[in-house]
Amino acid sequence: MNGKPLLVNYCSFSDQDSWQAYTGSKTNVDKFNLRWAHSPAAANNYGWEIREYTIPGEEVMIVMPGWNNNKGAKPVSRQHGSFYAVQSWNIVLATPRLPRVLIINSFNEYAEETAVAPADTSLVSGATEPWIDAAGNMDPFMYWKMTTSYIQLLRDGGHAAYQRWIQLLRAIPFAIASLVVVVAARWKR
Repeated sequence: MNGKPLLVNYCSFSDQDSWQAYTGSKTNVDKFNLRWAHSPAAANNYGWEIREYTIPGEEVMIVMPGWNNNKGAKPVSRQHGSFYAVQSWNIVLATPRLPRVLIINSFNEYAEETAVAPADTSLVSGATEPWIDAAGNMDPFMYWKMTTSYIQLLRDGGHAAYQRWIQLLRAIPFAIASLVVVVAARWKR
């Protein structure tokens, strides 16, 4: 970013406030683009966990297929791919201007169940969700295929096409527009 490496510091809000209020030497800070990550993420925050949906931001947005830290926090269900599609990627596509950075949480974080890398989940048990699509089919490549499809959609100008759909649908009553957007988004997969 701007010719400098991006340095993301995961910390509490109070640690961030302390750093920003610190008046001592920060000799090397100007050599980096320093950003902050918190959990759960907030707008324009480089965190990784989103609880309800992707949060629009001009600098950064985060998409993830689901989340479960298996430590007592309320899990975010993958909903057979629906969370990743509707509550993550479709929000990115519906944002009028794409962010500078899009974080995909994550390639292979199996411990917190955010992975999109291919995996055989046929033997998982407990709260862990097997990767079953909406039609009930087990698919170890499901989230990887979704990820690469959405990335290709962005590369092919899909964001602009989606924005044209949004503009067109604004003339239609909200209830109908919502239905059409969901149907159009599912068709794109």
